[in-house]
Amino acid sequence: MKASELLEKITTLLSTEEFFRDFKFQKSNRFFISKNGGFRKDVRLPCAHYYDVIHLHPTYCVKFDILLNWFKKYNFRTTQDQRDDYSFGFTSSMLGKKSSDYEFSLDGKDFDSKFEFFKKELFECSNWVFTNYATLDLAYQHEIIPLLNGDKEMPDGGIEWAFRDLTLCRIVSPQNYDAFKKMILERIEFLHSRNEPNLAHYYDKLDEIIAYMEGLSIEELENYKLSKEKSNSEVRKTGKKPGIREINKAIDELNKKDTSIRKNVAKKFGWKQSSYINWKVEAGYYFYLEHFNCYSEATLYVKPLYIDDLWWDVFEMSSNKKEPMSLRGKGAFALDGVRIMETPDLFDIRAEEPEYELEKIQKYSDEAIEKIWDDVFQQFDDEIQRFLKENPDPDSYFPEEEKCHGYYTLITYLHAGDRQKVLDKIAEFRATPGRVKTRFARSFDDGKTRDGLDFIEAWCNKKRCRIYEKDYAMKYYRLDNSVNTKEIGRHAIQLDFTDKKTMDSCWSLVDEEFPDFKPDLRFDLEKGSKMTDVVSSGVDVPGFMINERVKNIFEQCKLPEHRYYEATVKDLKGVIHPYYCLHILPNDYSIIDFDRTIFKKTEEPMKIWPELAFSNVKEIKNAPEIQIKNLEELEKYNEEFSHKLYVVLDVLRIHDHEKYDMLYFPDVDVSTVYISENLANMLKAEKITGIGLYPCDDIENLE
Repeated sequence: MKASELLEKITTLLSTEEFFRDFKFQKSNRFFISKNGGFRKDVRLPCAHYYDVIHLHPTYCVKFDILLNWFKKYNFRTTQDQRDDYSFGFTSSMLGKKSSDYEFSLDGKDFDSKFEFFKKELFECSNWVFTNYATLDLAYQHEIIPLLNGDKEMPDGGIEWAFRDLTLCRIVSPQNYDAFKKMILERIEFLHSRNEPNLAHYYDKLDEIIAYMEGLSIEELENYKLSKEKSNSEVRKTGKKPGIREINKAIDELNKKDTSIRKNVAKKFGWKQSSYINWKVEAGYYFYLEHFNCYSEATLYVKPLYIDDLWWDVFEMSSNKKEPMSLRGKGAFALDGVRIMETPDLFDIRAEEPEYELEKIQKYSDEAIEKIWDDVFQQFDDEIQRFLKENPDPDSYFPEEEKCHGYYTLITYLHAGDRQKVLDKIAEFRATPGRVKTRFARSFDDGKTRDGLDFIEAWCNKKRCRIYEKDYAMKYYRLDNSVNTKEIGRHAIQLDFTDKKTMDSCWSLVDEEFPDFKPDLRFDLEKGSKMTDVVSSGVDVPGFMINERVKNIFEQCKLPEHRYYEATVKDLKGVIHPYYCLHILPNDYSIIDFDRTIFKKTEEPMKIWPELAFSNVKEIKNAPEIQIKNLEELEKYNEEFSHKLYVVLDVLRIHDHEKYDMLYFPDVDVSTVYISENLANMLKAEKITGIGLYPCDDIENLE
């Protein structure tokens, strides 16, 4: 049975159950959905297919439109993502079940018993969530009260949960709102100090966003709750004004056109584009334009090029100076520029006015949008020339303190060589809470955190704010096959064996020794997959299936003992491409410093990294530590625990005198391959496709 057929069998059986009588099944995304006005219940069935087994990971969700519908005017996510979002969601393990992973074999073995068990837990979990989160009052009891009482921690990532919880508290318990708001804001500052990426979009508008929500009456919030989205078919039947779905679709299209045309017009004026910013360098200054979506204005900022260079030296992140120039405009560790010009909203559209006509959005033709951006870039270029005429020397540009971020002011004084003035200003900032927000911070081995003021003060006193040793030694990345479906296509495994001979040859390979035969490695590209420089093949040996470009890069680096086997890949047009199977053996385990390496005792058999679904990195970080003296002791513990508990690596510390560009320790860290920053930069520079590169803080070279 094919995976798709087995999955359809499971969902069809579930659809006939009384429990799902009032639910509709969306086959495209495998959701069971029941909606009543502004309240929605859904059971989601994400699925993974590995070899001859499918894995279902159900989630149980509720959504209250009232909690985040008001936030649409600020939300950067697509309309579809917002529509699919939920207010509160849970997995089976979060609800006390032993696992969130339910396996079904394609051969149908034990299907009946496995399905009954799956169905039983699915209904139990769904029923608990839909009962305990049936109303806003119940959600408040489960979510907000534990936070107010200190019985539960706020999330350590993301940001939209904060707006959701603030709204929930304001509606259900306004008397506790001020106290809860203070807790939320403190948590946001903590997340910002850790440079939480999802917060970057909203941090500068945080006060505006919260004030907007607070300015809505409870009745207005209720109207969001009671408003019902009309489908396109309903609109056509009634002949009335377009429904919100049609409007949102039109806005999405307008945003896409806006971004594309802005990029083309920017090129004419000598600007480059990256996401929501455009930038150009002129006369020693970095100018950048911010424009988030069709609801927003375009804003022009400026800062001397030295600002970020000096700041990154002070903050001990000098390597950022080698990164693309766009990082200076939208990087989490870049200093804000000074605003010198801002347009009114570019499009006659207001996110807070849901009644605007569809025609009002669709009137913006390509020509009209191009004219808008021609005018904007011309205005900004004129302003830049005026600015340069008044401020020809970047070293002498000192904007008024009220116009710029506190760190910006300190760096300008530091650049001018007036260290005492910098120290006096730091003392002034510290004596005035809120004068400089704790935007930048880093952690130390002693468990303490230093903010940007500490770094600047240390620099002035000719000291260093000592960071983890890894910041001064080699930096590492995890190297893996890409999971980006836009890049690799629909399948996690891009290749299929050409015939049984190839399959037998691949299965005869052994992880930790080289074969005494020449492997027959002939593959076909799976239908729906794309050709990339590195392709995922299913060959069960440590290494990668690579083309000549990647092989040339690897041959310039220091790898552990390895071999290349010739291979071929036939693409969907029948063209055969030469590839190589890189087979690496483990590095010498003696370079591991077991006394300083951190292991955790946990129920998780292995670490699932953040880029994958159902990551367990947080659970492993919070698990109790276990001291392991050597490899033999690690193996002994794993045998004693007998698959009920596991010893999982948390932080790997090594003494690598040889400075390898690739590291692999399967007996300690399962299948993780680490590469040096040098090799990572080479892969980036050549724009190698089919790989996932992830900066890794979990390995340190102590040399």
